Amino acid sequence: LKNEYENALKRQTLQKPKDISEAENRANSSALPDKLVYSRKDIESLLINSQKLIDELNNIKDSTEKMPYIGYEIFTARDSIPFWQNLPIPANYRLGPGDEVIISLWGEVESYDSEIINRDGQIFIEDIGVMSFGGKTVSEAKKYILSIYSKKYSTLLGRNPKSYIDITIGELKSLNVHFVGAVNIPGVHLVHPFSNIISGLIQAGGVDNAGSLRNIQIMRADSFLTEIDIYDYIFFGKTNSDLRLMDQDIVFVPPRKSTIAITGRVRKPGYFEMKKNENLYDLINIA
Repeated sequence: LKNEYENALKRQTLQKPKDISEAENRANSSALPDKLVYSRKDIESLLINSQKLIDELNNIKDSTEKMPYIGYEIFTARDSIPFWQNLPIPANYRLGPGDEVIISLWGEVESYDSEIINRDGQIFIEDIGVMSFGGKTVSEAKKYILSIYSKKYSTLLGRNPKSYIDITIGELKSLNVHFVGAVNIPGVHLVHPFSNIISGLIQAGGVDNAGSLRNIQIMRADSFLTEIDIYDYIFFGKTNSDLRLMDQDIVFVPPRKSTIAITGRVRKPGYFEMKKNENLYDLINIA
């Protein structure tokens, strides 16, 4: 850096007009004070050269690049489009307050109703009355509305019905999930009802690089449920230990207990987190 600075000063000196250089030399060699007069053009040239020097110094990089903490990029490297919007509804998904129910009736009788399930798990349809959907799956809800509507519309029954009915789900309710510990945005977050641990952490801002990726703990109904090792998902494609989040679940990310650096001829140099029962072979295999 010192050599670069001295070379830049030499280049700057060579670019000065001859009369300015001679005046500076006389000032350095004489004990008597001299007055130097610079033109506006000379001042502008000096400022431009100084700016070039500053730019050159700013472009000089440190010889040691910082290694990344491996695994945390999964929470930020994603598409801007929410990935859960096109997911099909799971067969075991149960309806609840906040879900939008769309009931379509066509054939000899036609109607279209869209209602939001209230806090009591019910909706009201004109000419039909109150129907309870809370806790039912979609398949159970279809059988339920058929039994209710067939009392009013007999064309829905028989081997050759002349009217047909179906139910679909519109907007879905959000879940209140608590994310605490070493997360970027701790607190209660509204997450998509199909969210698992990884997608939930993405919606909550991700894990801080001081937090553990190997021992994320899930608590449900004030009791320990399971723990998740995200390395299994990132490096080995295993999702067996992952599970779907439920309302009022607590996701706790403890501090990272180990930080092992590996560099050299590995595909992914950086800082890794290792468990007590893992050895050097495991670390090289992951990296």
